[in-house]
Amino acid sequence: MRFSSVGASEDDGSARRVSFARKFTASTIGNILEWYDFAVFGGLADVLGDVFFPASTRTASLLEALAVFGAAFVMRPVGGLMFGWIGDTLGRKIALEMSIAMMLVPSVAIGLLPGYSSIGGFATAALVVLRLCQGVAVGGELVTAYVFVAEHAPSRRGAAAWTGLVLDGSNCGTLLGIGMVAVTRAVLSRRDLYRLGWRLCFCLGLPLGATGIALRRGIGNHEPELIKETGRNPLLEVWRTRRAEVASVAGVSALWCGGFYTSFIWMGLFYAERVSGSDPVRGAYAVNAAMLAVLCMLFVPMALTTRTDDPRAGARRALVRGQLGMLLVSMPAFAIVSASRSTPAAIFAQLLIAPCLASFGAGMPYFLVCSFPPEIRVAAIGIAYNVSQALFGGTAPLVQTALAEVHPVLPGVALSFFALLSYLSLRALERIRNKSVNPSKKIAKLPSIELSTTTTTTTTATKQPPRDDDDNNNSGKAPDTLPPVDVGDLGGLELQGGGDAKEEESAGLC
Repeated sequence: MRFSSVGASEDDGSARRVSFARKFTASTIGNILEWYDFAVFGGLADVLGDVFFPASTRTASLLEALAVFGAAFVMRPVGGLMFGWIGDTLGRKIALEMSIAMMLVPSVAIGLLPGYSSIGGFATAALVVLRLCQGVAVGGELVTAYVFVAEHAPSRRGAAAWTGLVLDGSNCGTLLGIGMVAVTRAVLSRRDLYRLGWRLCFCLGLPLGATGIALRRGIGNHEPELIKETGRNPLLEVWRTRRAEVASVAGVSALWCGGFYTSFIWMGLFYAERVSGSDPVRGAYAVNAAMLAVLCMLFVPMALTTRTDDPRAGARRALVRGQLGMLLVSMPAFAIVSASRSTPAAIFAQLLIAPCLASFGAGMPYFLVCSFPPEIRVAAIGIAYNVSQALFGGTAPLVQTALAEVHPVLPGVALSFFALLSYLSLRALERIRNKSVNPSKKIAKLPSIELSTTTTTTTTATKQPPRDDDDNNNSGKAPDTLPPVDVGDLGGLELQGGGDAKEEESAGLC
């Protein structure tokens, strides 16, 4: 397997397609586990605040638990750095195996951890440490899965769609966690919830994680060739050569990071609380969970729209549709909810937002993969995406709550800001890439140097370029050999020497 390509040729055999199904399942199940656990922690924040923090006021305990929840976002860039280095040097498969184990062990440990009433401050400290470990794991899991699935896709045409569905797996994990918390709260009494129910929610991630580990151990490893070819520190390479691209990619990701946590995590709180003196929406959390299910379903048709002969162009079109759509609908959506705090209004508002986020999310993963060459992909995407999550995702609930207290439409303005920032960052990234491409094109047009791989000398050609009317007279002469162009700067469009033309033509380059 050549990891400079993203997606394989269309004429691969059925055995390879079966193998990819296993690889896709193994990659996605880890995301389901990690976001299941994130959703469980957030949904049980009030219970965890009472169990693990000193008794003061209930509000104070809840805020302390939410602070621990947010601390995991701070650790996500650390996970991006750590697993980025592992994925680009030791291999994507090893990074995937380590990240799911690093998520599973703390999750089960939280479910078995004694409370503050039993071991005092040690319980609080242990909860914080375990939560930080989970933040590191999440920082490496999702982006490595993006890269792994894109590089192993069975066809170039479907590579963007499969990679987009990896992100949908994380949405399904969030929905599963929300549903588990809702069922536990509905079935158990308050006493049973505090004694055992919340622990079961965390421990039920064990079979899911064990299945993921088993699947990932059996997906094979074709990455030693990539490791032998590079021998460079990917983190240093990103810092030296790709800082501008990383900053732009972080800006592009802002719409998903800030938009998802606003629209499908914080929105339930917005519906359930009294805002500017208005009444809560009836069935607020049920509405939010139902709309998250709609988002998960919308991902499938949106991902299918990226199935084109040029998957990168398909992914970009999906991005732009989501960005422009969010610019148009975000403020009207919040205006509708503000004018009528009713269940139908809440459903209609999220139905406006969901297709925009689904379109953007379906195209974003493959676009991120194609933004960097293979030897630094995991590191560069890990840094960019997780910094964006820390800046826009982790702060979204707090910022949106403060804005809603000023005026209930202001959270919609914030969503428009995320969309505009994402679009402008996309254009900035394209300008950066054009600047890196144009100089190479100019060099290729100057036939002044002839390089040979079989000799140690260079031959200086005539200083005057040949005239058009001399083409026929020189037809019997060997043409000048142009200096090679380093296409590694084209952001993932890297061709490796040594392969035949047919292999390079069939490879699913971004």
